[in-house]
Amino acid sequence: MEKSGAGTAQLQHNSSSSSSAPNKKSSPLSSAPTQISSSPSSVRTKNSSSYSPAPTKNSSSLSSTPTQISSSSSSAPTQIASSSSSAPTKNSSSLSSAPTQIFSLSSSAPTQISSSSSSAPTKNSSSLSSAPTQISSSSSSTLSQISSSPSFVPTKNSSSSSSAPAKNSSSPSSAPTQNFSSSSSAPTQISS
Repeated sequence: MEKSGAGTAQLQHNSSSSSSAPNKKSSPLSSAPTQISSSPSSVRTKNSSSYSPAPTKNSSSLSSTPTQISSSSSSAPTQIASSSSSAPTKNSSSLSSAPTQIFSLSSSAPTQISSSSSSAPTKNSSSLSSAPTQISSSSSSTLSQISSSPSFVPTKNSSSSSSAPAKNSSSPSSAPTQNFSSSSSAPTQISS
């Protein structure tokens, strides 16, 4: 039994719901995706983050710091998302994974990013935070040519959260990440 809520308050009992996350049985606790795009060409970027901690029972809540990103290139739309889980529930395991993905528009700059995920199945109390990740994309001299071709890449990264008291349910929270690259030949490897 799964209920999915986007920005609505739901009362849950022995069930879980997922807010656009690739996880099963996850309550929409809080995901604060942070998106940074440094591209002087035509790349529209929307930034929206919502954070609502869910009241839990016999647990401590903490949020993970959003990750940082910096790209030293023109016409390099960059996305990054950090998931913030602030509600370990009772008699359940809490998992906060921060998948971080990045695309660099450089010709000879493969980028590897690994997301940090820590799970701690505890009882009556668990505190859990995902490690911050820093990413910098390197650009070669061919990026001056890539920036001359505008790429209309609308980039969205929004998260839906709801304040729902959860009981006897696990609370993994992961942030969805969308990746857009415009006219690049950069091999990008992502491991989570």
